[in-house]
Amino acid sequence: QLSSSLSTSLKPLIDLLNDLHFSARLAVALNIIGTSPARDQIMEALYNYCFEQPSDEEGQQDDVIVVDEDFVWLSVPNHEFATSSAPSNNRDPSDTNALLPRALNGNRYHIFSILPPLLRVVSPSCGVDLGERYLQSASTRFQSQMVTSLLHLKGFDNDQVIDTYIHSAANSVTCKKILEICMTLEFRQPVLEALIDRGSIEFAPLYGWYCSTPYVAAQLRAMGEKLTDKISNLRNWRIHGTLFLDFLFRKRLEEHQHDLLLCGQVWTELCVLVVPSDLQTEHVLELMHMLDKYRPCQLDPSVRHFNVKEHLRKLSTAGTDVMRFEHVQCITIDPAFLAALPRKQRQTMCLEAIADNHFTLYQQLSGVISVERILPLKETFGNATLKQLWGLLLKGSTSDPFLDYCCSTGMPRVLEGHSLANSIRALNAWTRWHFSSTPTATTSGTMPLAELWKLWIESFMHRFDHCKGVCARLKVAIDQDRPLEHSQITLYARYAHELVNIYAPGIELAAQSNKVTSDGIIKCYSLVLEELYGQVSVPNSPQVLTNLVKAMDDVVELKLLPLISFKFDPTEQHTYVSKAKLGTFERWMERFVASTNPSIQKKCMAVLDQVISEASCDDRHLDLPNYERHFAEVTEDSGKISFVFFSSSLHRDAIQVCVILLKVLMENCKAIQTEAWHIVKKHGFDESADIEEYIRFCCLVLTPELRLAEETEIISQAEKHLERVKQHDLYMESCLPTSRHLLSAGLFERVEPLQSSWILEKHGDFCVQRVRDLVKLKTSGRDGNERANGHLMWLRRAANTMSPDVISSALEFSCDKLKNEAGYYRGMVFQALSGELLSRFVECTLINGSLTAATSIAQSLSTLLHNDLDHRDSVAQRYFMHTPDLVMEAVLTFSPEKPLSDVRSAWISFAVNMSWKLAKASGGDESLLLYSLPIPAGLILPSSHWIEAKTFDLLFPHRECPQELTFLREKFDIKKNVKDIDDLSSVFGPCQLVEMIEKALATVWDTRLPCQSLRMSSGQFPLENNDKAADGLLSRLESLYKVCGVVWEESPVLTEVFDTVFGPSLQQAPTHHYHYACNLLDTIIGVNTSGSPHSSSYFFKVDRLAAACAAVF
Repeated sequence: QLSSSLSTSLKPLIDLLNDLHFSARLAVALNIIGTSPARDQIMEALYNYCFEQPSDEEGQQDDVIVVDEDFVWLSVPNHEFATSSAPSNNRDPSDTNALLPRALNGNRYHIFSILPPLLRVVSPSCGVDLGERYLQSASTRFQSQMVTSLLHLKGFDNDQVIDTYIHSAANSVTCKKILEICMTLEFRQPVLEALIDRGSIEFAPLYGWYCSTPYVAAQLRAMGEKLTDKISNLRNWRIHGTLFLDFLFRKRLEEHQHDLLLCGQVWTELCVLVVPSDLQTEHVLELMHMLDKYRPCQLDPSVRHFNVKEHLRKLSTAGTDVMRFEHVQCITIDPAFLAALPRKQRQTMCLEAIADNHFTLYQQLSGVISVERILPLKETFGNATLKQLWGLLLKGSTSDPFLDYCCSTGMPRVLEGHSLANSIRALNAWTRWHFSSTPTATTSGTMPLAELWKLWIESFMHRFDHCKGVCARLKVAIDQDRPLEHSQITLYARYAHELVNIYAPGIELAAQSNKVTSDGIIKCYSLVLEELYGQVSVPNSPQVLTNLVKAMDDVVELKLLPLISFKFDPTEQHTYVSKAKLGTFERWMERFVASTNPSIQKKCMAVLDQVISEASCDDRHLDLPNYERHFAEVTEDSGKISFVFFSSSLHRDAIQVCVILLKVLMENCKAIQTEAWHIVKKHGFDESADIEEYIRFCCLVLTPELRLAEETEIISQAEKHLERVKQHDLYMESCLPTSRHLLSAGLFERVEPLQSSWILEKHGDFCVQRVRDLVKLKTSGRDGNERANGHLMWLRRAANTMSPDVISSALEFSCDKLKNEAGYYRGMVFQALSGELLSRFVECTLINGSLTAATSIAQSLSTLLHNDLDHRDSVAQRYFMHTPDLVMEAVLTFSPEKPLSDVRSAWISFAVNMSWKLAKASGGDESLLLYSLPIPAGLILPSSHWIEAKTFDLLFPHRECPQELTFLREKFDIKKNVKDIDDLSSVFGPCQLVEMIEKALATVWDTRLPCQSLRMSSGQFPLENNDKAADGLLSRLESLYKVCGVVWEESPVLTEVFDTVFGPSLQQAPTHHYHYACNLLDTIIGVNTSGSPHSSSYFFKVDRLAAACAAVF
């Protein structure tokens, strides 16, 4: 159709192109023009159209012809002929094209911009003709684009290309494009050659290598021996590789093949010119073949004496094989060249080098491949001999370069790699090699056996240094657990377990030799245990993690616990206690006593008992009179007896450390308390200083059976302690901790010094009637401040009991007493009651699930408010203004997994009732139109972010989408919000909350108000003359949508309101309803898009919101 209409008009095509941007314009032109049989005619017509003079609509200036942005002609005589597209002497009068102006129409640049790329889709003759005509015109705006397209057309002669380059400005875009494209097209090589011959461009360092091979060969011959001085690189090996190898490398090496040092010099000079990235596989193999054939050499840089260098050069010139000399090195292939080889070929060559014992080549190849996939450490260490092992231990070298490389470089690279399986195989091979021979009296020679064992264990453990990194990654995975990181936990826990199993037998061998100190053995065990023991137990942990913990427990119980203990025999100095040994003992035992393994706990108990017994043997832990020192007799080899002096302070320090550890152990393990208590009681409490600690420990730690046996002693010690501190100025503060401990154990009333009224009043059990009577007296009296402070003490003591019945009765008493107090004194009580006390009251009823107490407390508070509002000096509005919000926050955030529907409903009704009364008292009935719900700003139900663990695992399988999880962790607290709950509908959520609030509003709502509390029976917001009522309804709805969060659709009430507002009736609704609906929609969209990565469009994924947006639009 376009072709048939071409002769009449281009207007449809022009209009289409005018409406598109460049990318779309070019794509449309390629599809329409490029596939049309009449594409040559269409291109010709478009070309002519772009060279037409501006129309009236486009505008034309008088006396000025704007050729294009680069040229402006002013007052040119006969310009209508001067601007024609062909010379005047050759113009054919019948040729209409010859009458077209040579300048592009500036208003049609956007149309002409698509023509240069289209030159390649039309016929070659048409493309060349249009391109040449444009180059002959006065326009240069699209010259570089035209030249780029013409260069790809073989019909555009090379001479024309050269002429274009010569007549273009130096370093112009056109010149750069010509050179750039000629380097990539083989049929444009003559252009580069001609330009080099003319001197327009230089042969080196770039353009000459993209000429034809014969031309390059001729240029290299012309350079002669000074070639390396004239060029800086050899490029385009794909085309000229054979020439470079034959003419430069092979020819020059053959000329000097008898002079190995000169061969090496030539090789080095030529390799400097090679660009490794240009090499092909066959070139690298040929270079390696040349190295083997010609054996180029170089002098060791360590040779500094000039006469030695000259001597070696003369010998090489004479044809002597200088490789026999120590200071001459054979040149090897540059590792950068090897990178051109395919990966599989490099690996094959690497294995061949290992088989041929060609260690140098192996080193070069392993530097450019992943060594952990190719290095056969298992076979290498498996074939190593005992002589090589002892060479490594004694001399640091096995005399085998490949084995030395594996020990020093290969093993670390494998262990630092990403394959833990390869690391395990390498460590197994390493340990088997060491197990093949252990130090004995026959292998020690002149070296002491203990020193030899030290070397053996150091070498054995040297390759386990990476354990700390593995342990750190395991702990990070455990910290991020739930349940995405189970793959990481499984991976590193299994690896750590393997490490324990691998190195434990080697350490046991060293320990059995009795030649390695216990400190050295402990240090070896600590590689994994110190990082992980006691820190990797998690609930519902994978089996591999349980296995790791069990393996560590076995090592601790069977190996480590016997090692960390020490002796108290001063005649055996190597096992005698020291500060360092005691510090190590304490550091390890702190972890062991915290274990939950019963066998570990019993073993710890036995070790601590043994240390205490030995430290206190013969009263060596007690100081001697007159500052004398303890001593022991030692029989020397000569038979004489000498004396060894020692300090009792170390013995006391050891006993003190063990007693502290025993106390911790008793707190963690009730089963050993009976056995451990007599030790702790004997050594753990000093009568003068530790009585208070004794009372605390007996009251808070001991089991009821042991405490019952110690009751008499506890009471006796408490009375002594209270009698002693009675003289202190701060007696009350001094007896406070003791009274609390006794109170928790139920012994408070049996200690006589604590039975005085003023102590009972301060510290007695408030649940005891006598104590309550004493505190109640404080609420009576003539001084108003004392009465107010008495009520505060009364209510705070009641709150401390966390007993719902005690709190409700105490509050009922204060409510009755405060109704006749002055406003100032009521305010003192209200200030505390509206804050900390009320939060504790709500928490207490929720913890105990006591509906009776919640109803009673709420009724007392309502009565308190009602009584205050009846007074002229009412202060409730000042102090209770934010109390409903406080109550609502406590109710909504308390343990959503516990429904507690009745208790929550009672407190929500109280909060709504109180806020309603306060609103009415402050503004009258008119203010009730604007009544808003007592929900704190920014509060969101915690359960609105929750998701079941099984659902989460289906949505985010940890192996398939790690990147999504990385982003998710930034926006979502996985550990806090992924719950192991089968059905989230059973938790306290939006459905229950909205129902409770609607029920609470129904009890206070005045039916005379011109709107409903939440719903809209009429389907619309209140009428225009009731803006306050509409604002109030909008405020209440917005509060509910915000507090429910993104799961607001779980509430039937909110869903019904949403469907009512944005249903079909929206199209006929009044304007004021439309505005309120838009405001509500903005709020809901904000709720659904908070924290979304694409908040501007995310709400369209929610069906209801998308439908509401469509209705509003």
